[in-house]
Amino acid sequence: MVYVEFYNRIGDTGFDFVSEGILESFKSLNINWRAYKHHDFQMTALFNEHSINLLKVDTVLLIEDCFFYVEAVRVEDSTTGMINISGKSLAGKSTKRIVYPPYSTNSVRPEVIAYDLLNRNMITSTSDRQLKYLTLGATPNFGTNAIPYQNSYGVLSEEVNQLCTAYELCFREVPINLENPIAQIEFYKGRDLSGIGGVEFNLKFENMTSECFEHSIADWATAAYVFGEGEGANRKSVIVTQDISTGRPQGLDINEIYVDARDLQQTFQNDAGQQVTLTDEQYRAQLIQRGEQSLAQRPLILNINGDIDTKSQLFKFKKDYDLGDRVRQTSDLFGLTKTAILTEMQETWDADGHHLTPTFDKESPTIFDILKRRN
Repeated sequence: MVYVEFYNRIGDTGFDFVSEGILESFKSLNINWRAYKHHDFQMTALFNEHSINLLKVDTVLLIEDCFFYVEAVRVEDSTTGMINISGKSLAGKSTKRIVYPPYSTNSVRPEVIAYDLLNRNMITSTSDRQLKYLTLGATPNFGTNAIPYQNSYGVLSEEVNQLCTAYELCFREVPINLENPIAQIEFYKGRDLSGIGGVEFNLKFENMTSECFEHSIADWATAAYVFGEGEGANRKSVIVTQDISTGRPQGLDINEIYVDARDLQQTFQNDAGQQVTLTDEQYRAQLIQRGEQSLAQRPLILNINGDIDTKSQLFKFKKDYDLGDRVRQTSDLFGLTKTAILTEMQETWDADGHHLTPTFDKESPTIFDILKRRN
């Protein structure tokens, strides 16, 4: 059984909330847990005067040790007696922030860049932009190589997600105040549990109830033509390639994409209001980083997925393995053994019981993912 605690906002402004009780019954609840970005949920519950007054937009819910906010409440047909509620974890408010002022660095670790972006645009920004029910843990240091980075006015959640995906940076949201909701965002690196004695998913181990297979090159990119500032023949550009198992891609393995990076400026104004001009080498490094980040969003897909047997005692989610961990997958049916990172977990409670459906590595993009690239 999962319980949902509700916190209603006091007044129409500010970040003061009060607990209004616990919802103990619902028709279904689905949570998408993610390693590299915020989580989201969908719930269907009984529609009555109590629930419609309680479930207002921006109401905060505590579900499975994570705070969520209600983003939408819908009653599609009052005769069904059901209400549909959906929303995101508190870090999902980053979808409502842009990177402003512009951020630029020549050499900073990617985990620090992701931390800085969240900090400057949600936590320590101007008072009107601050989200006071969010805070950040310690500045992360995973020993990654420093990179150049520049962004102006990008959607905050998308910029952080791209960095986390490219460099396998995870973050979690930890409740630190249960009376008046506050969550702390903490960055971490997943563990490698793929070795001997580690975590393995296999139908033969009876910790999977089904399996599915996907091998796709439809969205795979191995060469990025990155174009920065300038016009026509004077436009600055680089070509970034991604090595594959056989080395540098060629022939059938060359899959090219165009990356519009005209937002990267060689001369810009820093946080202190000073004008900064990058050297040609520094600007080229910015273009290369943008190309590498774009290629990381377009990998070759080779996945085994399926449903986890929640009754199995072999490995338990959030106890023996968690989001961001690298595990082993074996399929006799598809003749494949591989290691993969658990990037998402769909957790569902409904009339049929409790269900876990993992996503390992990256799946083929949806039409919505593709449309976002064109914005």
